Amino acid sequence: MSPSDQITTQLGLAQRANHRNDGSDLSTDEHQVVNQASGAATKAGEDPATDQASATYRMKPVIPTVETNKNIDTDRITAGQSAGATLTATNGDTPITSMTIADLNFFNDEITFGGFTQPPGWPAGATSAQITYHLLGGGTESSSFSTGSTPADPSAKITGFEITWTGTAIQPNETGTAVYHRYLGGHHRRSQGARGHQHRRQRSGGGKWKE
Repeated sequence: MSPSDQITTQLGLAQRANHRNDGSDLSTDEHQVVNQASGAATKAGEDPATDQASATYRMKPVIPTVETNKNIDTDRITAGQSAGATLTATNGDTPITSMTIADLNFFNDEITFGGFTQPPGWPAGATSAQITYHLLGGGTESSSFSTGSTPADPSAKITGFEITWTGTAIQPNETGTAVYHRYLGGHHRRSQGARGHQHRRQRSGGGKWKE
């Protein structure tokens, strides 16, 4: 070998999903590995030459993000009239296992929930969904619903609701939606438990994620 010749080796590194001993999830914490390598050169009649080098490899968990938007179709209504609202929540660049749209503490005795106008839109990768109503009189009630179906109406007046989609890997940049009607005071044609109109989902503003 001539002076200044080099030997180069490339290593492909991958982090296992679970701890090899206790099976715990390794994706939720930061991990650091210090790797050391050594080299040696020999020449006949001379003592061998050695050298060492090290490199630090850091693995950081990927932090999910979410973007939420809410739009009320009519910004001015009088008693007895209704307005539609659309809620959307969009996942960021990381696959997640659950996504929640929450519209809480919005309804009361005067502003009432009129029901969903269409089936909620599912984010790709979600395999199940559940709606939870927060009742005006206290407590909650929950039920599951399938793709293409509209969630069951609440049994009484509510203050808000949450829709949660779950799945092994809800894909990046996917959106969950909910569309509903709200009524303002007075008398309207629908009871609280009847079907009406509705939908909803960023990391600030009601959307939630779970890695």
